Amino acid sequence: MSKANASDGKLLIKYSGRLADTGSLSLVEYTESLMGWRRFFQVAGELYLRSKSDKLKRLSGAELLEIRIVAERPGSYEVIIAFILGQAIGGMIGGRADAALVAICRHLMGWYRRIIKQHIQTKTQTTNVEEIVKALERLCGENGVELESSVDVSKDQFGASYPVISKTMTEEEGDDAPENDRVSKARVLVETVDEALKSATCPLDSSCNKISVIPEGEQPLGVFGQHEREVLQKPLSLPLPEGTWNPATIKFVRINRRTGSALISFENEPTSEKGSHYSRIVDESFRQSGDNVYTQAFNKDVSLKVWVRQIGPRPGRLNFQWEITAKQPAQLHLFGASPSDSIGSDGKSRSKRKR
Repeated sequence: MSKANASDGKLLIKYSGRLADTGSLSLVEYTESLMGWRRFFQVAGELYLRSKSDKLKRLSGAELLEIRIVAERPGSYEVIIAFILGQAIGGMIGGRADAALVAICRHLMGWYRRIIKQHIQTKTQTTNVEEIVKALERLCGENGVELESSVDVSKDQFGASYPVISKTMTEEEGDDAPENDRVSKARVLVETVDEALKSATCPLDSSCNKISVIPEGEQPLGVFGQHEREVLQKPLSLPLPEGTWNPATIKFVRINRRTGSALISFENEPTSEKGSHYSRIVDESFRQSGDNVYTQAFNKDVSLKVWVRQIGPRPGRLNFQWEITAKQPAQLHLFGASPSDSIGSDGKSRSKRKR
């Protein structure tokens, strides 16, 4: 059975070239790299292990997997990482503990190798996060890994948040953060893996020119050079929406009376997709003193018929947002020519054009 002072598997992280060949690394880059590796190994490892038994699905952190540095060696800078499978796993296996734990750790290393290879290969071809998510879902299906069995993959075993790209509001709009981030677990996992590997490979910026991750007695999980670093540094993206105006009935969850930023919900949205959406009121009348149609609807907690269109994310962000107006879009000088349809009392589009 796995013991607290014994490892079930080890791997070597080797930093080569530049400063690493003198036995040193930038402290900032080295610290960030180790945190990135720990984040990747912990999140991907817990996901894999929980998928292998119903009894493990509710466990997380050190109950499943503990990761430690057990040695640092001179030369090209080398770090040995120990993987300690939790007591819960050892207890499940019973008398076959030693051989079975070794096998589990070998399979775990294979999973790490596949997810690293797939992520970099897919991101080399596209930064579209939706395509990368599809590739991850295929990989999980092929390996019997259940994404929905995971605990909150945006948190580490100590409760600290991973740098997941799921917020779009600026600091001044922080009070408008949604109550439901509406991001799938597959999407969160992709973003977490991407950020973790980006941090893990940061010594390639100035401390070394190659990072090799090698399990004990096995083929490398990955060898990272400048090409892999450039791929990982590319920001994830989403395909741009069409940007056409459509009628909708909404309710306000929050409104920032100074900026026009708001959280909205759609009246006829399927229950499975219910949640708050980021939006911005583009009709300047929201700034007028006293109540306007937007603040009135918010204060009275009633629905409002509006025009909406989806726009791309802000620079450095990933999530789309909605632009909304209760006026005819054509009446908005900012946008020029727009649809001439009006919204009837039933919320349906009424065309003023002659057919």
